Amino acid sequence: MLDPKTERLTIERARRGDRDAIAELLHAYQRPLEAFLFRLCGKHELAEDLAQEAFVRVIKSLDRFDDQYRFSTWLFTIGKRLLVNAQQKMKPNADSETVEY
Repeated sequence: MLDPKTERLTIERARRGDRDAIAELLHAYQRPLEAFLFRLCGKHELAEDLAQEAFVRVIKSLDRFDDQYRFSTWLFTIGKRLLVNAQQKMKPNADSETVEY
């Protein structure tokens, strides 16, 4: 992870479209985010997919990032929301045959 000053400067560069800055953010936070999501869901493939989706959303929304917070907090929150949504979609529906009337 990046120290706060480096993080701020890297985000500013990324906001201006600097691909190297985006790569730096990805390099610094991809593995920690995947590990965080894996601890929550226990599935490597799902954690990797959600981490990638979180980064896509974050890069598209960098202009909305509030600098008073840590980038990692924002990123991990987006990742966790994506996980919750994915888990809700995977949750089996109630079996209508076992429902009593």
